[in-house]
Amino acid sequence: MIIGVGGGSIPKKVQKEFPNMEIDAVEIDPEVIKIAKDHFSIKEGKNLRLHALDGPALFNAHAESVRYYSARRLFHRCYSVHLTTREFFELAQKKLTPNGIIVANLISAVTGPSGKIVRAFVRTQRQIFPQTYVFAARRPDNVSLDTIQNVIVVATRDKQRLDIKEIVKRAAALDKGLFPDPLQDIAVAYFDRPIPEDVPILTDDYAPTDDLLNP
Repeated sequence: MIIGVGGGSIPKKVQKEFPNMEIDAVEIDPEVIKIAKDHFSIKEGKNLRLHALDGPALFNAHAESVRYYSARRLFHRCYSVHLTTREFFELAQKKLTPNGIIVANLISAVTGPSGKIVRAFVRTQRQIFPQTYVFAARRPDNVSLDTIQNVIVVATRDKQRLDIKEIVKRAAALDKGLFPDPLQDIAVAYFDRPIPEDVPILTDDYAPTDDLLNP
């Protein structure tokens, strides 16, 4: 399941690389789906379904386990606060298969005042998931961790943590078309320092995301 269609880049990429994978892509705004179809060539088919619904609501109702999940537009101005909370991650953890993962693409810094939303997200997620991995997408370009950028957070149910060498090794074993940039960029983007606990754990009762987004 993919929450947040946008221009359809992620569902189109996944569909191209894994044509037999069933994909449910959810977008709360039906106009976004229309624009994606009219201008960005996303097409529904047997294995790709587009839903003009609230993502968490569909996720909650989904009867089967999920192998792929992306909170791609989580912190767009139209974000849904309950995509960030401990209760949502508890639900997600129950829905995933044993080797399932959650992938979130957040627009934030990692360190400094502009990174509070990422740190709160990761701290909250770590209450539920044994392993989380943080990648600052622009670090290969020598961009500071204090700079707002795409930050990819991957959470798994694995008891044992993978080191970055193993992650790169597994990435190299996949089709090279998945990684147009050098594989070494994955290692450079990896953030392996402790995340400061200077932010709250987000819950359905307390999730001050606006304050974290605008420190």
